[in-house]
Amino acid sequence: MDLNIESCFGNRNKEIIDLLADDGFMDSSEDPSISVIASVLNYQKVTNNFNKTHASLLLNSKEEIVGYLGHLAFPVLWQGKEIIAVQTTSAFIVKNYPGNFKRLLDDFVELNKNLPLFSILPTPKIHRSFERIGFVEVNKGRFSYNHYIITSYSGFLSEIFKWHGKARVLSVFDPLINLIIRKKPKKCSEFQANIVDNFNSDFSQVEIDYRKDHADLFVAAWNSGVLKNKFGNKLSNGANPLNRNEALHIVVIEKSGKVTGSIILKKVRGLNRLIISDIQTIKNRRVEIVNCLVEFSLATCRKYNFNALMFFGLDETYSEILKKGFCCFSREVNMKAYFKPQMEISPNRVSIVYSDDDVNF
Repeated sequence: MDLNIESCFGNRNKEIIDLLADDGFMDSSEDPSISVIASVLNYQKVTNNFNKTHASLLLNSKEEIVGYLGHLAFPVLWQGKEIIAVQTTSAFIVKNYPGNFKRLLDDFVELNKNLPLFSILPTPKIHRSFERIGFVEVNKGRFSYNHYIITSYSGFLSEIFKWHGKARVLSVFDPLINLIIRKKPKKCSEFQANIVDNFNSDFSQVEIDYRKDHADLFVAAWNSGVLKNKFGNKLSNGANPLNRNEALHIVVIEKSGKVTGSIILKKVRGLNRLIISDIQTIKNRRVEIVNCLVEFSLATCRKYNFNALMFFGLDETYSEILKKGFCCFSREVNMKAYFKPQMEISPNRVSIVYSDDDVNF
């Protein structure tokens, strides 16, 4: 079988969307607020993928794309400096061309050699492929569980157990269950959260504390520009209903106009719940600010008729605040984050969190 590997630089995006949508793997829309792959390709266009290749393509003798492994470049902080790392994104091989994933993965490594490399949340069937070529699992505990703060037990259970016809009957028990088990974190009237439709506010205080908190770790860069690149192409203005790949941005802003807390919620594709894709606050009174953001997020879930707020892969600082302040239900999952050690960066200094299910850094 005559197959070749070719580097992609954003010149075959329509073909890639059609390829990944061919068997329902992803949505065929070219709108980032609807389609995950469209969001990734748009991010690469906006950032020029930081001058790195956009993907490795597997081509047949007719020059048709029959395999795809996306490359996503992003800025990271290490030892006080900003450098570039690269992660894999969607991987797909047409069923008539099995056994070629390793060729794409080898090409990904070769094209980005000497850079920190990641694969975040690859499907379990390809875990071994990463391990065989030197990738190691990092932040194990962070990705082991999904956590849920439930706003509608009837809706959540009916979705989990396919009890769609029983949801209305079960809904009468929601107020009683909330009364019995819901934790109520202490509120602070000094903080007020609001939905915003841009990233134009002053995030400097949060960014300064983020850099201080992670000064000795290898982490993704965090600032308003990074947020805009990742989420701006699918940010909602608060309209209801949300598109299937749309995000809500909620902030706490002090009187001076500076952001003291930020949370980004994404719609979980195919499910009636929201997931925390990003959360950061200043260090001072962090617990109160997080509680304010999450209380507003839960109210937003109820307003939009979502049955739960979900989180996983967050920095332990925020995960622990959420688990202590709110009634959370947890489910073990087989999620992994892989890192290929480069530049003498020790895997135990890597701190990578779940950020977005199409732009994971």
